[in-house]
Amino acid sequence: LHKLSFVSRENIGDMPLNSLAKKSVWSRQKSKVTTVVEHKIKELVDFYTNKKNNYRAPYNFGGQIEQSFLDAFEYEDTPDQEIVWKEIARDLEGNKPMYRLLCGDVGFGKTELSIRAAFRVVINNGQVLILAPTTVLAGQHFKVFKERLESFGVIISLFVGTLNDDDKNKIKTGWVEGKIDILIGTSAIVYDSVFIKYTSLFVIDEEHKFGVKDKEGVLEGFVNKDVLLMSATPIPRSLNLSLSGLNDISTLGSPPILRKPIQTFINYFNDSLIKRSIEYEISRGGQVFFVHNNISSMLSIKNYLLRILPRLRILIAHSKVKPSL
Repeated sequence: LHKLSFVSRENIGDMPLNSLAKKSVWSRQKSKVTTVVEHKIKELVDFYTNKKNNYRAPYNFGGQIEQSFLDAFEYEDTPDQEIVWKEIARDLEGNKPMYRLLCGDVGFGKTELSIRAAFRVVINNGQVLILAPTTVLAGQHFKVFKERLESFGVIISLFVGTLNDDDKNKIKTGWVEGKIDILIGTSAIVYDSVFIKYTSLFVIDEEHKFGVKDKEGVLEGFVNKDVLLMSATPIPRSLNLSLSGLNDISTLGSPPILRKPIQTFINYFNDSLIKRSIEYEISRGGQVFFVHNNISSMLSIKNYLLRILPRLRILIAHSKVKPSL
């Protein structure tokens, strides 16, 4: 256990199971795990505390070029977006590394704020690493970041597991040489400390889908990095750290103009309800995600939907589908 950077389920699982009747064996094992956990907790607390005691050069406002970039945003900021951007900008303009949790529902403007933070760092000669939990989301971010930043001369690359080794090495070399301003990728980017070493700002989207090792773990030895965590549903540990004052927290609670609230209903599996709901969405030109929790029976669910709605065009997508599809 002591050789590992962070305690994990696999490490504890290596311990042999013993009867609770063998109190001495159980006590020793429990004591050993407790010691390791307490040590890691102390390391994490020290990590957050030390970040507030570190210094780095401020990321100053970029003058006319940054103002032109901000003005190019085609939508009107929500009241909360204005407030949160001021909070993030204040963090970046300070001389201590930012560690901020940004909470907000889907479509409330988290991505735009991360783009602004990235642009501020880039125009101050820094590099930005964007971590997303899936290849699809990383690709979406790549597209949005390029649309907003490419015309301002910002160089953006995408690093995901499906790339071949030659492409990965080219991106890695470009990153080390400073030829890439923003690198967007999946957890593949956290397996090499070189990426973190040359990073100024580390943005983690959907932070609740990553463990401690993927977030704080990769930052061991790099406490001077600015970090922006984003999530619609942050995990309790992240919320607790923020509410206890170890991290800063910002919230986007005001919806964009004309944004309708999300409505959630919980009901029994019902043919009539499912049919009406899908027909309504299709009739208004929409698309439907039907989420099922078992890959092996997805085909039967597809056949069921075709039975009650024979004109539907249905595709099946899950983790075992080949990337080429």
